[in-house]
Amino acid sequence: MSPPLKRKITDFFGAGAGSAKKAHGDGDSVRADGPPTPTDTSPESEAECGAGDGAGCSTSPPVSSESGVGDSSCFVVVPANPDEPQQFSSTDSTACSRRTLQTRDNDIGYYVHKSRHEIGDVALQQFLENPWVPPSTYTLPYSVHMKKGKEEKRFLRHEHLQTTEWLVFSKLEGKKGLYCKYCPFFVPSATGGRNPAPLRQLVTEPVTKFSKLLGKEGVIETHAKNEYHQNAVLAGKYFLRVMQNPERDISGLVDSYILEQKKNNRARLRVTIENVEFLGRQGMALRGHRENTTGLKNKSKQSLEPNPSESEGNFLALLKFRKDKCKDSAVIKHLETATDRNTFTSKVIQNDVIECCAKDITTQIVEKSKKTKYYSVIFDETTDISHLSELSLSIRYTDGDGETIKGIREDFLGFTDPRRFLDDNKSKSGEESSDEDGGDSGDETDDSEQVLTGIKLGWITVELLKKHGLDLDHCVGIGTDGCSVNTSDLRGAVQEIQKTCKNAVKTPCFNHSLNLSVSKSSEVSAVQKALTVIRDVGSFFRSSSKKFRNLQKLLNRTLPKLCETRWVERHNAVTVFFENFTGVISALQTVSTWKESKTATKASQYVDLLLDPEFLVTLICLNDTLAATVSLSRLLQKESLDLSQASNAYLDTLNVLEEKRSKSEEIFSVLFTEAVDLGEKYDVEIKLPRGAKRGRHPTADIEPYYRQAVYNAILDNVITDLKERLSPEVLACYNLNLLIPSKVLSNTSESEAALPKIAAKYASLLNQEPSQLEHALKAEWALWKSRWTRVRNEEDDDGQRKKIPSSVLESLDACYVELFPNIREILLVLAALPASVATAERSFSTLRRIKTWMRSTMGETRLSGLTMLNVHRDIPLNYDNVIKLFCLKNEKRKKKLCL
Repeated sequence: MSPPLKRKITDFFGAGAGSAKKAHGDGDSVRADGPPTPTDTSPESEAECGAGDGAGCSTSPPVSSESGVGDSSCFVVVPANPDEPQQFSSTDSTACSRRTLQTRDNDIGYYVHKSRHEIGDVALQQFLENPWVPPSTYTLPYSVHMKKGKEEKRFLRHEHLQTTEWLVFSKLEGKKGLYCKYCPFFVPSATGGRNPAPLRQLVTEPVTKFSKLLGKEGVIETHAKNEYHQNAVLAGKYFLRVMQNPERDISGLVDSYILEQKKNNRARLRVTIENVEFLGRQGMALRGHRENTTGLKNKSKQSLEPNPSESEGNFLALLKFRKDKCKDSAVIKHLETATDRNTFTSKVIQNDVIECCAKDITTQIVEKSKKTKYYSVIFDETTDISHLSELSLSIRYTDGDGETIKGIREDFLGFTDPRRFLDDNKSKSGEESSDEDGGDSGDETDDSEQVLTGIKLGWITVELLKKHGLDLDHCVGIGTDGCSVNTSDLRGAVQEIQKTCKNAVKTPCFNHSLNLSVSKSSEVSAVQKALTVIRDVGSFFRSSSKKFRNLQKLLNRTLPKLCETRWVERHNAVTVFFENFTGVISALQTVSTWKESKTATKASQYVDLLLDPEFLVTLICLNDTLAATVSLSRLLQKESLDLSQASNAYLDTLNVLEEKRSKSEEIFSVLFTEAVDLGEKYDVEIKLPRGAKRGRHPTADIEPYYRQAVYNAILDNVITDLKERLSPEVLACYNLNLLIPSKVLSNTSESEAALPKIAAKYASLLNQEPSQLEHALKAEWALWKSRWTRVRNEEDDDGQRKKIPSSVLESLDACYVELFPNIREILLVLAALPASVATAERSFSTLRRIKTWMRSTMGETRLSGLTMLNVHRDIPLNYDNVIKLFCLKNEKRKKKLCL
């Protein structure tokens, strides 16, 4: 007879689990820690047990022990005969030697109602590794069911046991049926977690009815989806791993189990992050009208079938699409194994994930800006569809490391409601009097009248820069529009920012200046009338589908709106109207023949207005003037455009307009001929308007009158306004562009004369004394000039003169930090100065796309986060960092997710 195996009872995964310990000695059984019993401590007991059948106890593998749990004196003796029930050691020290010991056949029925203390580790390991399986000749039971008044038999089949690893069968009477191999021993709670009902089927009681074993609602699959079963399977496998590798102690076992759980939770959260990122990048809404995440699992059936009674949002619909259509294994595992409280799909989770995604993108932007130190802040304010103020914040910086510059970036950092920000930071704002609030009297201002002054906007901007961790000393530029709230010398936002950001200079927005200067042309009476007619005609065709379709048949396109604020749209509206003038006239003439008298009369009136001689001349003159500025307007919206390039483009455009003005007689002669030809096409004679002889430009000649009253007036207004808005005083910060090689060679004296001003301005930024920096700059400038003078006379391999850098990026590529350290720093400052606030304007366009009237109740944090995802499609998310940020928002999440 084989020797019996004597084994101490331990408890893995129980409350208060302790450290595992190896067995002491090759032939001794491992005893539990704790107070010994007479049986455990008796030498005779050990001797007699070891002398059973003259062979002694077999050597047990090192096993885990747990102090203070259960009866530490209990042993399991595994009999050699599988037909005899297992025998346990008694208090009689000679019991082992007097008993007939036999081994069971590992039928689960022997163990199912015993605790793991009673079973023992070795016996449990043997059962889990080799449970009794009915042989193919064994006749499996069946259950009888009534169906339509008839008895029907439902058989248990061998295939059921072969296809499900954890399913076992007991043949013992009173316990015959199906059990789970793991749950009777490793379920941590007898109540099934939060469910107050005790666990019975497949755990403490067998399944004896076999009518519904398979399928989504079958006993087997339903049990497999239960969280307690999944935990029990994990615990059982870890138990076997420890038993097979005794060097692993219980603490490492528990840590591995917890680590596995955390990895599963992180995988579930990653699915949510992927969904949020996809929808955010596309600018799509996440939630539905009546979103309920329990729709992922139908309440009644616990299935993944959609609930047609509820309107699901894009977020849940995308999850189901990935599962059902794409067969995404990660999503399938996530949805099928997660509990209702662990799906990571609620609106709170979505909002937190959106916020964390935005923080991750912001962190990447700020870290990139710190590599080259210098940046400029770009801000502007608007009102959204919910009538809330939204302050847009962006920064401009050079992208690259200390030596290599990849380009210039202007990155949006988010929206902030300035009034809400002031309410949340009343103690910090430091504005107490109505005088600071913009009031005209010395009385206290009512809290209900919260005026957004330039001082407040400036303070909010500075606080936001601090919040993002940006160094205020490295802020070198401020970009905003030209309204008095922002640019006032006494109370403007720019002045308030400069109090803290000492090195920041105000840079004008070329695009705003150009747009406002072009708007000056509308002060000419003829231009004002012409723009009104263009706007009204476009509105006329858009007022009904019938008229709109009639226009589309002739033009195959629509007439753009004449926008007052969008820089390029004004140019496009006039140009498209001029190019399609014939089609517009034909469409109006067609409408004028309709039976609908009111519409026909209005169309006829518009025909008369369009064929007015003054309108024809003005349209042609306006188209000629705007053609000279539209290219500049498009150029000024480029993010990578530096101040030197913008200044050059502006001066070139100004020169073109001045040349047109100086050659107005010959240029207008061509334009006037074009107007005459267009008039003859419709039998319209170009003649003087009424009162022309008594007007501002009295003349009897038609062409000189229109040249003075329309063409020259348009050019004079635009040129004068551009010079005033972008005067040399305003462009003082552009002295920096005199260090660009092309400027050094073309304006040598001006470039050298600018060095003392540059040194005085930026000495503190470079941590030097003004005189010291001026001396260093002059030395570097002499070497800088000598180098490019030599290069200008050299030829490349093709025999062409080498190109002299004319932009700040080209200059930085050719500026070696070892030879020109200070010039390089000044060029980095120049690269960071913004040429326009187009980035802020683009963020407002994104705001209108995302916060629509259907999504008008969206909160500030969610809006800002979704806008960040939509704007920064080129910045990939760091999922690990997003999960880390998500964990930091809640202490419980750290325990579930942090590795």
